[in-house]
Formats: sequence, structure tokens, C-alpha cells
Amino acid sequence: MSSSMTDNECIEALICTQNWLRSTPIVDIRRCLDEIEYLESEVLKDIAEIKLD
Repeated sequence: MSSSMTDNECIEALICTQNWLRSTPIVDIRRCLDEIEYLESEVLKDIAEIKLD
């Protein structure tokens, strides 16, 4: 008895994987880093304002 996948099972697995990868949103790392930098600057401004009060 063989435990390897049949050709049809292999093709089905590849198609399912391809569909899954296509449906997964692509993360825009640069946009995320820009947003983090913006949020950090806003937090620092808020901290500075609190210290001045």
C-alpha cells in the first residue's frame, strides 16, 4: 500500500493552495511602518503635552 498522493489529489491540493494564497490579503509593510511611525509621534506629542501641564 502506497501512502503517496495520487496525481488528482496533488492537483487538488495545489489548486486549493493557490486559491487560498490569492484570497489572502497582501500586507503593505511600508504602509504599516508609516502608520506605526505616525502613531509613535502622536504618542510622544501627547506625553510632551502631559509633562507641560
